[in-house]
Amino acid sequence: MKIRRLFPALVGLAFLSVMIYQGGLGLVKLVAWRALSTERPLPGSLEKTTHLKALVIREEIVLTAPAGGILKRVVPEAERVAAGGTIAQIKLAGVASGDTGIRSITAPFAGQVCYHPDGLENVLRPGIWEKMSYHNIFSLTSKATQFSPGETVQAGEPLIRLVNNLHPLFLYIVVDEVPPEWKLQKQVSLLWPGQEDRLKLKVANLYMVDNRAVLVLRLDNWGNEWLDKRLVELEAVVERYPGFILPRQALVTLPDGSKGVYVLSGREVRFQEVQVVGMVGDKMSVKGVNPNVEVVINPFWTRWL
Repeated sequence: MKIRRLFPALVGLAFLSVMIYQGGLGLVKLVAWRALSTERPLPGSLEKTTHLKALVIREEIVLTAPAGGILKRVVPEAERVAAGGTIAQIKLAGVASGDTGIRSITAPFAGQVCYHPDGLENVLRPGIWEKMSYHNIFSLTSKATQFSPGETVQAGEPLIRLVNNLHPLFLYIVVDEVPPEWKLQKQVSLLWPGQEDRLKLKVANLYMVDNRAVLVLRLDNWGNEWLDKRLVELEAVVERYPGFILPRQALVTLPDGSKGVYVLSGREVRFQEVQVVGMVGDKMSVKGVNPNVEVVINPFWTRWL
């Protein structure tokens, strides 16, 4: 009798449990749907960079003070002067004002003026890499002293760096490993740290010394920012990964090793296998995905759908 009374109660409890379970699943599924974040894949390219230190070599000379006295700058910093033009004048010490008390510093060739020489202008010239080892070339930089002439100058003091800015500029670099895309006469890209503008250079020379690679990069068009620099730090683009760009966290690896992403298809989520071209930071470049689909970028929630 007790069993007969208990049976309907047990059935009711079981039914209630099933309803609660199904309701709970529905709630979890609803929460999961609302939690999904998606992005559309954008065509583009990721770039892998490496840090480089380079020695700047220009076609230039240093002009020194012909006598002691008061310096007067005729041509401003970074301005161009014609061959034979007066760059600066020195009023000789102890001489009354007048033409006889003035010494002019003229340009032996047309070029750009810089009043911050370092004393290496007549030594570090294009082609020096064919005459000196990289050890000796870089040891010279330790002897560099950047001069900033004041109002009063002494005879023989370095005053002016005159640069032939119509000639190419060269970057001399020594690295342990050459980026795979960097080959002789090929174009390469460099960036100033924190900037997006690309510098396009050509590999003018490439050779091995002591298991290290010596690179000479040629920059044909350059601006005022290079006038007073001798050692620079740059970012080199060593690899490019073209494809569709997505957050790295969108990538899923299935138990069978398949790699892909989850995409929305109506009110369903389906797995789409992709080819990973490369990863940089928190981004990845992939192939095999439709640019018009919405890709799930937090795939954790798909397990509840």
